[in-house]
Amino acid sequence: MENYVAGQLECLGQALLLGLIGGVVYDLLRAIRLRWRHRWLTHVSDTLYAVAMGLSVFLFAMGQGQGELRLYMLGGIALGGVVYFAFFSCLIRPLWEFWTDTVAALAGFLWRPAAWTIKFIKKAVCSAKKYFYFLKKYATINLYLSNYGKPGKTAGGGHHREKHQKREKSKKEQKA
Repeated sequence: MENYVAGQLECLGQALLLGLIGGVVYDLLRAIRLRWRHRWLTHVSDTLYAVAMGLSVFLFAMGQGQGELRLYMLGGIALGGVVYFAFFSCLIRPLWEFWTDTVAALAGFLWRPAAWTIKFIKKAVCSAKKYFYFLKKYATINLYLSNYGKPGKTAGGGHHREKHQKREKSKKEQKA
């Protein structure tokens, strides 16, 4: 009969380590959520954490537990998380907050040229829209003028003047 205690203790130690790593990841996501307070970010980060921890527990059970999730493994993972939050979280959380602030400042610095480019493109599109609207009106006016002539020639009796000239011409022809 073999003694599996050494293997179980090794597996328990690895489960504790997995719980500690889960606590570190949760603290990182908490720092991100506290930096950018958006409800959707909280939902996304919690979902990512749950999926990542579920997958890591599954893979841990498949690899170390030979396909069986043993109760001491779950206890070890939970104990690792409790140990992390009790003793290490207060030490590491300021570090995560510093790095999230640094990344946020860097992202803001790198975003400025993109924001300027987007602003310029919006202004250029607005200006082009106005210009093409003007060109459309200009083309419509020119088309109207080419079909009907200038408004000053026909307005104010231009049509009547032509009739009058025809009458005068026909009267001269009749007299002659």
